[in-house]
This record gives sequence, C-alpha cells and structure tokens, in this order.
Amino acid sequence: MSGSMVKDQSVLGLSETLLFRHYVELRNGKIFFDMTSAPGEDAIDGMRIDPDGNLYVSGPLGLWIISATGEHLGTIKMPMHPHNLAWGDDDHRTLYLTARSGIYRMRTNIPGTGVPK
Repeated sequence: MSGSMVKDQSVLGLSETLLFRHYVELRNGKIFFDMTSAPGEDAIDGMRIDPDGNLYVSGPLGLWIISATGEHLGTIKMPMHPHNLAWGDDDHRTLYLTARSGIYRMRTNIPGTGVPK
C-alpha cells in the first residue's frame, strides 16, 4: 500500500496494488478516483502530491496526474512502468521516478510538496 497526504492533512490518498486500483478519501470514505477500468496490467504504486493538491501516480502505462477534484488531467507514458517517485532538487520542481531497470527525471512547472521555506 502506498499513500500521500494533502498539505492540510485532511485527506490521505491510498493505493492498494494487490486488490484495487483506486484512491480513497478518508474524510468521508468515498472513492476519490477509480482506475479499475484503466488499460494495461500495471498496478498503482507510488504517488506524490503538489501544493495544488494534484496527485502524481505511477499507474497503468505511466505517470497519471489527477486533480484535487478527482479529474484525470493526463497520463505521461513512460518507457517502463514507474514504481515510485519523489520530488527533488533544491526547488523541488524535479520529479524522479524509479522503474525496474532505470531512473527517470522530469522537470515540472510546479514544485512538489515538502519545499524548504
């Protein structure tokens, strides 16, 4: 199971890779975003969040970006399925993604959470 907390800590996103492909909003227990019908066999694995509440999720076919309201903003297709991800560099605008046999680096227009003040 993987998880990521929104910045005000009111919502925890969880992914269960063995049984489900969805995220649960614990505030009211409802499914936030359902990936069960997504193409491919890759399971959901790592996830991170940005200051606007967008989720970056390693899912089927690549990196899924899901808005804070549960809208699928897009999928960045990757050469290999990413398993985990982390914000990095001094400005936290680089997303590092690990796959079975490689590490990918992607610059973003918005920093990830955990930016030093």
